[in-house]
Amino acid sequence: IVHSIGKVHELKVGAGLIHMVWADYLNALPQAPYTYYDIFRNTPLQVATYFQDRIDWRGMILRLGLRFDYFDSKARGIVNPYDTTQWVSAAPSHRFSPRLGFSFPLTQRIKFHFNYGHFHQIPPILYFYSYSNPATVSRVVRSGAILGNPELQAKKTIQYEFGFENQFNDITSFDLTVYFKDIYDLETVREFIALPTNYLQYQNADYGNVRGMELSLNRRLANYWFGRLTYTLQLAKGTGSEALEAVFDYYQAQVDPVTGTRPPVPAIDFWLDFDERHVVIADFGLQLPKEFNISPLRDVIVSAVTSYHSGQPYTPTNLKGEKTGPTNSARKPAYMNTDLMLSKNVPIGPLGLALYCSIYNL
Repeated sequence: IVHSIGKVHELKVGAGLIHMVWADYLNALPQAPYTYYDIFRNTPLQVATYFQDRIDWRGMILRLGLRFDYFDSKARGIVNPYDTTQWVSAAPSHRFSPRLGFSFPLTQRIKFHFNYGHFHQIPPILYFYSYSNPATVSRVVRSGAILGNPELQAKKTIQYEFGFENQFNDITSFDLTVYFKDIYDLETVREFIALPTNYLQYQNADYGNVRGMELSLNRRLANYWFGRLTYTLQLAKGTGSEALEAVFDYYQAQVDPVTGTRPPVPAIDFWLDFDERHVVIADFGLQLPKEFNISPLRDVIVSAVTSYHSGQPYTPTNLKGEKTGPTNSARKPAYMNTDLMLSKNVPIGPLGLALYCSIYNL
């Protein structure tokens, strides 16, 4: 619901509800000596609501917002992580996420903007329930299956950015934006020394940090052509790119001959899998009007997007899959890509026919 109060305030209120049915009846290895099947059926509930006030006063725009999230996994889990024989129903979780943004003109052609916000994202639903049936858990953990954790928390991102826009003339502008993100409670996998046997389980234990800037030069449609040139610099570091990454480290670690356990996964920052240091995107197009002199070219649009991507990190390994260097210490080669789009409108009496052709990876 959007409601305006005078010329200054624009109020926005919204809500959403998601009710799901998640079920799994899986026997992945029927021939294995240990039972390796997963049986569950749950109906998680997710509710969200938000409020925002946009204040527009003398060229300054201020946005104040608050979002509320509620999630009930409706699942049962291990009450004591060191004892797989005690189970309890998970409690619902709720989160408040404040948002703040404002922009104001510095001169007639230069505008400054700032945004700050908290964002929460629920983990993949399967991470709550997988292999967490009390009747089978004692046998399943022997096969190395990863137990779900019904009390997983939503990962939290605190993001803030600031920048300015400079309009050179009526058709050309320049943007500069600098941003920072801190990501908490990322999902990972940890081992627990428990009775009657040790097991692996999803946990909130990883952290990530992303920072970067974006430069953009924009040209609006004029004299039949338009364009945009963007450069992005990004640095993404953390203790884990995704949950199953820790499983690889777990099985690579040497077992202590005395205790029979593996050493804990070290919490060391490294370049995350999606750390793409440099990205350059050039988007140019040609748009001819209905009144163009050459009849076959009337109402034709031709656009091309060319992008350059520096290499993403990876972990060097040998032919046996064993690490030969630190995590994500090597870089894949850079690559370029061009996509082309052609379209033409053909009038047929009172109707119009649109012809288009998309060519990816030209």
